[in-house]
Amino acid sequence: MREYEVRYYVDDADMVRGEKTHSEIYESQTVEAGSSAEAIDLVIDFLIDQAAQSGELSPERDGDRIDFVDPDGEIVMQYYNFTVDSPIKAARMEAGMTQVEVRNKLRIPVRTLQDWESGKHDPPEWAEMLIVEKLERMAR
Repeated sequence: MREYEVRYYVDDADMVRGEKTHSEIYESQTVEAGSSAEAIDLVIDFLIDQAAQSGELSPERDGDRIDFVDPDGEIVMQYYNFTVDSPIKAARMEAGMTQVEVRNKLRIPVRTLQDWESGKHDPPEWAEMLIVEKLERMAR
């Protein structure tokens, strides 16, 4: 188990209807989980539970989006684009390297790196720490 910061965007009813542009401000929650996917699910479940407790809105989950619907069936609030930042991606970007360059320098398969950076799979914590440390040294 480790700590993950899950970020997500929130649109109000005007944004959902397209009357205003989508939110550019995100909210975040930090949770303990076994993987980034589990962390996202925990935050989604928490937000759904919060809405269910208020009793005013009905939460409807659609993949990685939650619509909060009023009694008239109108979407009042929408939570979407749940993501977890990858420390490896942040270190790679800071070093100014592409995924192919990381593959060449550290011998990590590009597909593995893509999976780690996207949150599809999480690297072992020890591996992530070593990779980030190496990339930070390369950035200097």
